[in-house]
Amino acid sequence: MHKLEAKDIVKEYTSESGIRKPKILVSEIANGFRDGYYLGYQLFKRDLQASVRQSLLGFLWHFIPAIITASIWIFLNGQKVVTIQNVPMDYPAFVLTGSILWALFSESVNKPLQRFQGAKGMLTKLNFPRESLIIAAYFDVLFSAFLKLIVLVPALLLFGITPSFDWILAFLGILGLIFLGLSIGMLLVPVGMLYSDVSKGISFVLQISLYLSPVIYPMKDSGWVGMMQKLNPASSFIEIIRSSLGHYNFNLSAELILFSIIGLILFFIGIILLKLTLSSVLERIGV
Repeated sequence: MHKLEAKDIVKEYTSESGIRKPKILVSEIANGFRDGYYLGYQLFKRDLQASVRQSLLGFLWHFIPAIITASIWIFLNGQKVVTIQNVPMDYPAFVLTGSILWALFSESVNKPLQRFQGAKGMLTKLNFPRESLIIAAYFDVLFSAFLKLIVLVPALLLFGITPSFDWILAFLGILGLIFLGLSIGMLLVPVGMLYSDVSKGISFVLQISLYLSPVIYPMKDSGWVGMMQKLNPASSFIEIIRSSLGHYNFNLSAELILFSIIGLILFFIGIILLKLTLSSVLERIGV
């Protein structure tokens, strides 16, 4: 009987082979998502159970930071330490929704790199579709979004905001926000696995970007802050979600379309880069 060797089951890609055979590369990626779906779900389920067993607060960590952030700004605004003006909805509902959505976007950006870093041993010892790690990351963030909505929706009802058909658009916007964040995160995986500075840099950039997005205060119509808010890829998604939930006008349609297209492009670039570079990255880091 023929002995199955590593060379029989492991396919390596280079940038040259990917360019010469794009159809084969695309087919391999599609098959990887199809074949890796079940494994991705099992990885998500296993890690979820492990995180609950090893944590006293468990699921609460999915929304505690966002609630604390919102509470601080609600307190500061209420005490007139800072004054937030021209808010299109009740400020506590405004900042709570923004904080939860920004936390969800931040998780989406960080999750792909966390998944691949945590699976370094698997990547070198086992032959499995690498796309399953991306699928697991999607499940991670979707579950986190579900928990956040469990907190956000009752809070909005308490603030006197009534449900409407526009909420369907808000939920679609949440999926778009998650997709954008994960696409950005996938693009950073190869260099992030090589250098630990990348994960620290991501956290730093996200902290700074919080103040350049319509989370704590509303969109500005002009000035440097207004321009930076519009250039922030998450801003239009946050606004379409919150305006749909809070029943106020949405004015960033062009930015939403632009960054939706950019998100799709980044997704395909990210998955192709992972396919072409992952073997070299693993070899270089020596795992």
